[in-house]
Parts: sequence; structure tokens; C-alpha cells
Amino acid sequence: SPSDVQSCVWLCWELRGLEYPFISPRFQHSIFLRLAHKFVQMVTDDQESQILQHSCTVWKNGIFWSTVHEVDFQVQTFSTKATVQVLVCSRNGMDPLMKEAPEVIQEVMKMKEHHCPNMKTVSVLMKVNNGKPTEVTAAVSSIIKTLEKVGTAVVPYGTGDITTIPLSEFFYDWSQS
Repeated sequence: SPSDVQSCVWLCWELRGLEYPFISPRFQHSIFLRLAHKFVQMVTDDQESQILQHSCTVWKNGIFWSTVHEVDFQVQTFSTKATVQVLVCSRNGMDPLMKEAPEVIQEVMKMKEHHCPNMKTVSVLMKVNNGKPTEVTAAVSSIIKTLEKVGTAVVPYGTGDITTIPLSEFFYDWSQS
């Protein structure tokens, strides 16, 4: 994980299964292998020698890698919560994060469609404090509806609470413009 969590722009996306079980070992391993294959790769320089463009760490339920644009990705599965979590930190501001994070999320969604096409899920964003996701969440569909209406706040996901949360809680330096 990044050494200075305060200097990062954070994004935490989760794909939550609405029916259990969601995270099968096959699905979990496929996600990690696919992400490693697509985003952690060998490249050839001018002298025809191979150099590692990115490095990664893999553990039982997760994978971590950093890109050349100083964007760190940590993808974990939580079988007990039937969840795939993508935690992203950019040390170069919002632009590289917004360019690279959707590609990773899209790969997770492709693997879900391939391995569990009939599984009902919900995509949520989580507020991140000091590099740690919090319990404050909003469904991505609610955020999209709020943005379409040029709104500035969203109702939290799954709490039954109708108190809205400012979009700036989920997006670094967000402003309505």
C-alpha cells in the first residue's frame, strides 16, 4: 500500500452479491489471474531484454499492483460478505485514477458475467478515510441518477437512512461544474 495515504486520491468500488454464495474459488482465482495477466505484464526494451513494467503481490484472497502512472490497485474478495472490492490510490491526482480504475472494474464485471451470469449484484462506492474504506456507501446507480439531475448529494446504500451524503465524500475535490 502507499506510504503516504494522505497524498493519495482514493476510490473504493465494491461488487456485492445479493445472494449467497457469490465468491467461488474458481471465480476468485479467475479474477486474480485475469487482472495479473492484463495489468501486470512484461515489456521488451530496445535491447530485446525483458523488464518488468509493473510488480504485484498476490495472497489468498487478493492482489496488489502499482502502475507506471503511480496508481496502486488492491483487489480483494470477501467470501463471507460475497464481495469483490477494488481499492485504488493515485499519487498523481484524479486523472490517472479515472483512466485506469474503470478498466479494472470492467474486467471484474466481465469475470462475474462469465462465471456467475445469473447472480444478482449491486455496485457500490465506499467513502475512504486514511486509506481505509468506511461503512459509508452509495449505490453506483444512485450516484448516476444524482449526477443526471445535477444533484450534489446521494442517499446511502442499504442503511434505510434517508439523510443524504455529499458526493464530495466519494469523489476527491468534486464540485458541480
